[in-house]
Amino acid sequence: MKKRFTLLSTALLMGTSLSVFAQEQAGLVDKAEWKEGNYFYLKSANSYLALDAERTDSVLVRNSAGETKDEIDLALWQIKKVETTAGGDVYQFTNKATKAVLSFSTKANATTVLDPSGVSQWTFTGGKIVGYYGDSKTLALSVSDSKLTLASTANNSFTVELPISNYLLKANELGDGISTFILNMGGNYTGDIFKDKELVATNLTGENKDYMSLQIKGDEYFDDGKAKYLGVDTLYTEISGAKNAFGFKFVADSTYKGPAGGGTHTWGNEAFQKFKFTIDLKNDSVAMFVKQAPSLTSENKYSGNDVQVVYATLGDNKVLTVSETNPLQGTAPFITTRRGTPVTLANGSGVYFLKNVGKTANAGKYLYGNEDKDEKYEYVSETPSVYNPDGQWYVKEENGKYSIVDRLKGTTYASNSEIFAVNGVSGAYTVAGRTDTLSFEYQPKVDLKDKYLGSLYFTEAELKEKAIQLNLQAVDGVVVPISVSDSVLFADTEEDAKIFGLEVKEKSVVGGAKVLGDTLYAVSYHLKDQFGDRYLVKDEESKSLIVSAYQQSILDVVFESTKYGDTYEMKVGDEYVTYNTKSNLLLLGTSEEAFKFKVDIIDAPQYETVESSHLRFGSNGKYLTMNPLTLWAELKNEGQEITKADYTADNFSFKIEKADTVIPGKPVYLISTCMIGADDETSDVRYYLSAIDTVQHEGKNRLGFIPSNDTIRTSKNSPAYFSLKKNEDGSLWLENINVKGGAFVSQIANTLVMSNTGMNFSVEKASAPTANEEIEAPTSVVVAGGHNSVTVMNAKDKKIVLTDILGKIVGNYLVTSDRFTVPASRGLLIVAIEGEVAQKVIVK
Repeated sequence: MKKRFTLLSTALLMGTSLSVFAQEQAGLVDKAEWKEGNYFYLKSANSYLALDAERTDSVLVRNSAGETKDEIDLALWQIKKVETTAGGDVYQFTNKATKAVLSFSTKANATTVLDPSGVSQWTFTGGKIVGYYGDSKTLALSVSDSKLTLASTANNSFTVELPISNYLLKANELGDGISTFILNMGGNYTGDIFKDKELVATNLTGENKDYMSLQIKGDEYFDDGKAKYLGVDTLYTEISGAKNAFGFKFVADSTYKGPAGGGTHTWGNEAFQKFKFTIDLKNDSVAMFVKQAPSLTSENKYSGNDVQVVYATLGDNKVLTVSETNPLQGTAPFITTRRGTPVTLANGSGVYFLKNVGKTANAGKYLYGNEDKDEKYEYVSETPSVYNPDGQWYVKEENGKYSIVDRLKGTTYASNSEIFAVNGVSGAYTVAGRTDTLSFEYQPKVDLKDKYLGSLYFTEAELKEKAIQLNLQAVDGVVVPISVSDSVLFADTEEDAKIFGLEVKEKSVVGGAKVLGDTLYAVSYHLKDQFGDRYLVKDEESKSLIVSAYQQSILDVVFESTKYGDTYEMKVGDEYVTYNTKSNLLLLGTSEEAFKFKVDIIDAPQYETVESSHLRFGSNGKYLTMNPLTLWAELKNEGQEITKADYTADNFSFKIEKADTVIPGKPVYLISTCMIGADDETSDVRYYLSAIDTVQHEGKNRLGFIPSNDTIRTSKNSPAYFSLKKNEDGSLWLENINVKGGAFVSQIANTLVMSNTGMNFSVEKASAPTANEEIEAPTSVVVAGGHNSVTVMNAKDKKIVLTDILGKIVGNYLVTSDRFTVPASRGLLIVAIEGEVAQKVIVK
């Protein structure tokens, strides 16, 4: 079983002298004072044992007790006897500031970091602090080279010394870090106007810097707006033997302004309202003083400075009053203070706009960070935006105090400071140390977790699935798409927007209230062809923006959000993308010349990948084919007449081959056929589906077939290069990668053309064409469900009826070919065929 660390009386068995344990502590404080509730310094020469202010679980020694009360409290320890053993008295040392018990690990190379499971009980004899554990092993505290060390024996001694007994308190030290506090006089007194009140202390300045004024929280002002202060009144209680100020009462409504001030009272001195507090750091008992009070010596006279708050015993009553200290009349009460309720913002920590609501020239304006100038802050009439950090302030509350830091420049308006409500102005506050009257406008729409606020950002997954279109936001509100012609970017309402893919260049820090753990980033992107190798660059000759495969000067673009979050400015280094209204070209210029762009985020299209095979392309019950007489692309049914023959299944079978052109994410294919009746494997001539830019129909390039030639398979700009773009419903669009003026196969009346939008094709595997005379006519009826379609084979001239699972008729057809396809909605359908058994099919 693990042994508990403790002092062992068996230490005597190891030869330790009893006389050593019996020695008295030689410090400056008698042992009688070592009791619970009292705190002392533990010193070794000129070094104070203390906790680290930054890391309060770490013990160190320092060469001073500290400057502030918080610092001093870290160097004060309660010495409490926990048991008496045969080896002597055993103590625990508890820190005043943190209430942590002095305890250290006994492991090898242990540091002076507190370890609650380690040695926590110590002998303190002859000034040496020694702990015992295990089989009478020892752990001793020493100071070496201004550092605390742990060893088996003590090299030097500690003394116990008193802390200062009259430490002068500031307003925020009365309430444990805030200036709102509760004053406890340690008993019940007549005239105790402080009892059960939350008081607000305000430090005074100048020659009165040691004093403060006191007000009752929630009752700080008269109806006319004058401040209401606590102080000593000219009324008094008659006390036998009273001298000078002894007997004068306190009042909570004094507004003294001096003998000729014309205040609430006819006679008085504003020094009656100035209080001073000192504290005995040994036990935190407080002494309370008033700068001056009336005097009983003669009319309209004042007492000496710093009369002390005391009480007089009159029969069964104790009357609260004041007395001069030499001699002191009455008895000083045991005064303590505790924290009051701090003024807080209803919404707590978060992002705010700060608006000046005072009566200065900046009234109605918003506070912005401004670190680039001599003044760190400035007031601006423009309301900040929730979409970018300029004018946003991260307000962080901790233990009733606030830190306020600008989210763009990172400048600090307040650090761990108290806020105060302003009388007579609803929702208005001042911050300790500052004079501005501010309203805090909470911004719930701003997400502090959004580390890319103010800029366009895509995740790694989104970069693979998304693309963007740029649209110029013209001054008159018109949105003009950014297009590309011969590599040049321009704005034109008559053209389609260019689709750009994005590549991440780098992520950089651009703002944030970093001292509060808030960091904002922006990502710069390379803009490129969505499927291609051209990037956005600046043409050095024309100075305009172009897309080019020459990639040595690719532009790094950051999209900065504008005020309303619906548009962006495009920043390139220190320049911005601008627009020339005469040339319609995009250029780079200053921030004043920057234009706003609407960025449309679109799903990046997906493309089908197929192996070299034969496929048929169906649409609305018909199939893509080549008219063998005209070489135009057409949609026909099996069995339709050509001129002297009928279209057969072979006319709809196309050979699919991967092209040599490589476009990442977009497979490119050649789609070809042959004259049916010829041997597909030995035919010398193949015909390739192509966009015929020399023949148009209603302004669109017609779709036809070109006989094989030397360039159709090798030219980078071949009109026969197609990709198979996927749609959400499973259908495909045939997309030509080189055509201008519309890239997708579409239909106008009965003519197939290239257009900006495509028509849906279903794709089915097919057999290679064979000679007509070799085809054996199948006899059995086959029904198959496809993507939004149903295909019936070998049922020519029969009637079919399609019903859903509820029996509702959704289609009624006469089959006109041996392979007949009709459109159908997704789901389970029942197909009844004339003379056949009804069959169930699933339509995808």
